[in-house]
Amino acid sequence: MNTNYGVLWLDSIKEEARSLRVIAAQEGSSVSSRASLNTAAASIGGFSSYYQARQKHNAFISEFDSRRSGCRYCRYIYVKGLSSDRRRHESYHRNYELAEIHLGNLPDSYHLREKKKHFFSRIYSDSNFPLNKRVRAALIHIRTHFDRSLEAAINNGYYQQHPNFDEYLAMVHPKIYRFPEDVRVYLEEYHQLGTKYGPIEEGYTYWYPS
Repeated sequence: MNTNYGVLWLDSIKEEARSLRVIAAQEGSSVSSRASLNTAAASIGGFSSYYQARQKHNAFISEFDSRRSGCRYCRYIYVKGLSSDRRRHESYHRNYELAEIHLGNLPDSYHLREKKKHFFSRIYSDSNFPLNKRVRAALIHIRTHFDRSLEAAINNGYYQQHPNFDEYLAMVHPKIYRFPEDVRVYLEEYHQLGTKYGPIEEGYTYWYPS
């Protein structure tokens, strides 16, 4: 099992170090900040020092996608080596880690969403494919818009309020999609596409909290 040496992992070391200092104070002794961090790093991560743990963390969250100039995990676009960007990236990264814990997974990235839309639009538009396959392709297309809306919710801090996919499907107006008639009717009848639209404004695919 691969360890996630992300921001929350490093936070847990810092929190453990603070607890060690509190316990020491309650027992009438004291422990330095460095010593408590080193002990916590050994206890949680198996590192001989906090410095080593911090280096491991820095390398982990600095996995850079050079094609997109951003973090592979949280997709934050930043300038490597710029301290202000590093702090903002850590904050952004922490938010994505918290979102993944809450949601169970993260939405697809922009580039993967675009690939899916391009590929599956050809399937649901082709009447030579059976209807069930075309409907699945249409659902995947809608899912790309759901992921885009959810990504915006993560970036803006309201992901815990964001509807799940089935709820989103009912909220989005069906006329925004140019699905073939038989596909659209099936989605409306069996997947409740657009049956509760209103929370998502007609012509849009982003959900916003009221």
